[in-house]
Amino acid sequence: MRSRGRSTYFPVPSPQSPVPDKIKLSTSINFTMIKLDQFLKLVGIAPTGGQAKLMIIDGNVKVNGTVETRRGRKLVSTDEVIVAERTFVVGDVIASTDE
Repeated sequence: MRSRGRSTYFPVPSPQSPVPDKIKLSTSINFTMIKLDQFLKLVGIAPTGGQAKLMIIDGNVKVNGTVETRRGRKLVSTDEVIVAERTFVVGDVIASTDE
């Protein structure tokens, strides 16, 4: 039987070790994925997550020309989202928000 002592998986920093206020991420990491409902909020088509969900469930959103009804659909930079007769290229939208 194992003892229920302190876990070795999550070491606690000693009081002498400096803890950074912020962790700087590498800028070489490009956009990977975003969920469809979050993307609709980002571009301003849906002001809330609830409205994005309804638009998706009602079949008003196409991804790469196909109606998409999964709000958790992961989009990559090459995907095209069509909603309300407007077309958005995911990578272009993400790149414009990074500037």
